[in-house]
Amino acid sequence: MIALIVPIVLSKQPDGNNPQPKPDIKLTINPAQANLEVGETQQFTLEAKGGNGVVPPNVDWQATGGVGKIDQSGLFTAGSTPGRGAVVATVKVNDTTITATALVKVAEGGVPPGPAKRINVAIDPPFANLPMDGEETFSVVPPPPMGSTIKWRVVPSRLGTIDDGGNFKAGQVTGKGMVIATVKTDDSEGTGKANVTVTSDATGNNGRSKIDIDVKPEYSNVKKGESTELQAMIKGLNQTIAPYNQVSWYVDPDRGTITPSTGERVTFEAKAKEGPALIKATLTIDSKTFTDWAIVEIGDEKTNPAKFKVVVEPASLTLSVDGSGYPKSAVFTANVNGTPADLPINWSWSITPNKLGSIAGSGKTITFTALEPGWGMIIAKAGNGKSLGVGQAKIYVVGKGGKPFRLSILPPVEWAETGGAPVTFNAVDENGSPVTDVIWKAVPGNLGNFVANGDELTYNPGNKAGHVLIMAKAAGKGLGTAQARLTITGQNAYGKLIAVITGNPSPSISKLETYTVSVTNSSGEVELTNAQIEWRLAPNNLGNIIPSSGIGLVETTATFTKKGKGVIMAEIKTPEGNVTARLAITVIE
Repeated sequence: MIALIVPIVLSKQPDGNNPQPKPDIKLTINPAQANLEVGETQQFTLEAKGGNGVVPPNVDWQATGGVGKIDQSGLFTAGSTPGRGAVVATVKVNDTTITATALVKVAEGGVPPGPAKRINVAIDPPFANLPMDGEETFSVVPPPPMGSTIKWRVVPSRLGTIDDGGNFKAGQVTGKGMVIATVKTDDSEGTGKANVTVTSDATGNNGRSKIDIDVKPEYSNVKKGESTELQAMIKGLNQTIAPYNQVSWYVDPDRGTITPSTGERVTFEAKAKEGPALIKATLTIDSKTFTDWAIVEIGDEKTNPAKFKVVVEPASLTLSVDGSGYPKSAVFTANVNGTPADLPINWSWSITPNKLGSIAGSGKTITFTALEPGWGMIIAKAGNGKSLGVGQAKIYVVGKGGKPFRLSILPPVEWAETGGAPVTFNAVDENGSPVTDVIWKAVPGNLGNFVANGDELTYNPGNKAGHVLIMAKAAGKGLGTAQARLTITGQNAYGKLIAVITGNPSPSISKLETYTVSVTNSSGEVELTNAQIEWRLAPNNLGNIIPSSGIGLVETTATFTKKGKGVIMAEIKTPEGNVTARLAITVIE
């Protein structure tokens, strides 16, 4: 037998002015996916397209996901724990790193882990508005087949508890969250969500989710002259993504600069002055402004990452400068979640901006007294000499007479059909509390009629399709007006499709991540079983997506090979129309 040796011709070494060219070669792993039992082995091989079809030498094989090990010949051995993972092959040509990825599923008894298909899951009731310690029973509709399992959970967990029967009990913290049910059968799996709002009493916003903005991370620290990144996450009714280019950023006091001043992600660069800086992000839609903020602590050196978590309760609270309508003072308590070795030895509290009020007390419990209207944060720091844990609570301080800052209508956007069921709108302040002294108006007046009752308007669609502007005007200084939009469509007409990708926006190199896309219209979630879905990663040198396209491919996996910013996209073609979903990501080490 005569062995044919095909040499790999590399360009000459760079001299600084002539960089080496990028290789025209693409690598794939065979097989692209392997279903194995515990302890079973699989030989993976690397194939090349381009570059004369020759696989470069010095291939580095790695196994991710903790489901097994692989040697440098490509022989994979499944471990003792079932699960999903990946095999990654990496080579270097002309100073360019090239990678290929294959999926691995390990299971006991030869059955691959995870579901064979996705199913739609609905929760009844879809909304719940409860007082603290209030109770509600949730159920999956229609009931899943006999033998199915239902796992319930609450996000965030501080909002309350839920048992295996779907019985939810609110805790002692107000706020918004979700009850999530995961249903598993022999060959399928699905997840349903219900929105939950816990208020200080039984009133509020009837469980409807208003448009909201959330800044992450809520707390960070940087050295003087250095920078950190912040991100605004904006969601609303039915998780509708709002336009990020309308987000404006501010810093108070002047302890740093924000670049750019608008957008989803910004960079804060600290100046030479130590202390906390309040970073504020605002979004204005239809004359309504939504605000959230975060804290960046500036010092001579960055603190060590905390090994424990600090939780401040209540997580948010509204107070008044004169005790009218809301209390003037409130007690805040901080608790530590962590191992005994990490428990703090000292506590410190602060307010930003500090003009909002004063703090009395020390240790884990303090009393805050409101002095000036505004919004900000109460910060609790717990240190043990080695690391620092930080927790915060949001505070709203209203003026004399307890008048809220502004008026909002919930929901801000709604759909209805001609001659269909009535639609209800509610007038609330920025904390979701009802505003009863309201004058309502609907323009134009020929698409239906409405009945107003204090903070609530019920609109009855007529037989004409079109758009209606719902307006509310409230008595009292500082409340002003608010608007909502109602779109009335003909029977069987579909509203605009909205697509959302969920998954980790900050993946790590070589770690397997799962991303899921969902699509909604005016009637709820769109059935995607027969939809053509194509996943893409831009720029594509950040990593690999497997599988990348298919019918009903609502879930995909990805591995990442280099640091940087990018976008995961899903292009969906359905009988109701076409839509594209995007998720901005930042790959970290």
